[in-house]
Amino acid sequence: MRGKVNGFQFGLEGEQYISFRLSEDGRKEYQALKDCQDLTIEAKPYRKKRSLDANNTCWMICTEIAKATGISKEDVYRENIRQGNEYTALELLQEAVEPFRKMWGAGKIGWFVDEIDYTANGKKLVFAYHGSSEYDSKQMHNLIDRLLQDADNCGVQIDLTPDSVKSLIADWEAKHEKHTAKG
Repeated sequence: MRGKVNGFQFGLEGEQYISFRLSEDGRKEYQALKDCQDLTIEAKPYRKKRSLDANNTCWMICTEIAKATGISKEDVYRENIRQGNEYTALELLQEAVEPFRKMWGAGKIGWFVDEIDYTANGKKLVFAYHGSSEYDSKQMHNLIDRLLQDADNCGVQIDLTPDSVKSLIADWEAKHEKHTAKG
């Protein structure tokens, strides 16, 4: 649920209370949890990953490229994810590659695995690509730039100037928290 910390206080016997002001109706959750004797509680800063506008822009460009080339919009998207080099390199036993591929990409279009080569210890080196749902604003900007370049190469006219892309990303940054840089 989304909300804000509303208060903190001590009870008469030293117990501590944290209260939250919710942004949505919490009655259903309250009813489900109120009689539980012990709970695991987690509260963390709210973080939106990317704006719907940036996501829609990405898919609009993929769709237009797909129409011009006969390649599916999903394949256009995946190829541009691949070109962004946003992956985790892993060494896996050969027999673990296919189960990992299925688990990694389950229900996520931009999450896929490329087999690269065998390593010195006989394991398989794979690149596990991260879809744009995990991208920060710079990564998303680069993805949109790659898609625009692909569109141009295919002769597809997209009405987005470099300034409008910058504006889209600036608006995104102004409205949403940035991802913590991977370190």
